[in-house]
Amino acid sequence: MEHPVGEPLPLSDAPMASDIDWRQKGGVTGVKNQGSCGSCWTFGAVGSTEGVHKAATGSLVTFAEQEFLDCVYEGKRDGCQGGWMQDCFTYAQQNQRLAPSSAVSYRGRDGSCSYRGKANGLKAKVTGQYAVPASESGHMSGLTRGPIAVAFEVTSACQQYRGGVLRDTSCRGNANHAVTMVAYDSKSFAIKNSWGGSWGSSGYVYMARNHHNCKLYTHSAIITMSGNNPGPDPTDGPNPGPDPTSAPDCKDDYSTCGLYTDYMCKYYVSLCMKTCGKC
Repeated sequence: MEHPVGEPLPLSDAPMASDIDWRQKGGVTGVKNQGSCGSCWTFGAVGSTEGVHKAATGSLVTFAEQEFLDCVYEGKRDGCQGGWMQDCFTYAQQNQRLAPSSAVSYRGRDGSCSYRGKANGLKAKVTGQYAVPASESGHMSGLTRGPIAVAFEVTSACQQYRGGVLRDTSCRGNANHAVTMVAYDSKSFAIKNSWGGSWGSSGYVYMARNHHNCKLYTHSAIITMSGNNPGPDPTDGPNPGPDPTSAPDCKDDYSTCGLYTDYMCKYYVSLCMKTCGKC
């Protein structure tokens, strides 16, 4: 699938701070868990949306990844097969809505885009998105505006990460996992993952600065918001479409199929029939 490319993010004119942490600014919700669905792209996008929304409105809302999962690729393919964070931002701008998780809980499967009458948690207007410059300094500058949706290559070293600063030298492929960058200091970037709080360092991985970090700087984007968002009429919403279906007996037999999709579909496709699109 083609990678969406947005307008480049202008670098901030403000002096570069020695550190920025959106958790301390109240712009980061708790660590979430995508489960066996390959929906990391929705979690990466929602993390940026939550932080930028906090900066624009002063209100931290926990948004529903499920709406992106149900609607962004509606009628095209199963969102549990992966996607791009930028497509989530485009959806939010086109529809000027995103449900709070208090109204729409995460189900871990792609369902029907039936959001007519569902609550809209956006209190600021989504004005667009920017592509963050593919450099360390570009990401430091981008974090002055809010958390950033980023992607990188998951390796065995990353899977086994339990704390400290990760300087992964085993990367050989392309970015295959989306997350949210929420902070930096003199040593590392703090990355919020979506594998639950028991993984890594309480759900986070700290990636070393002055290092390529498995293409961490390659596909990054940040949503933009301003002013107030009147939102669509409560009776309106994305047009509901058919509920994507698959063979009823086709399922994943391994809990991490959606977490390590490329690896599992290469070596253990028989255990991940649904995730690997073999239904």
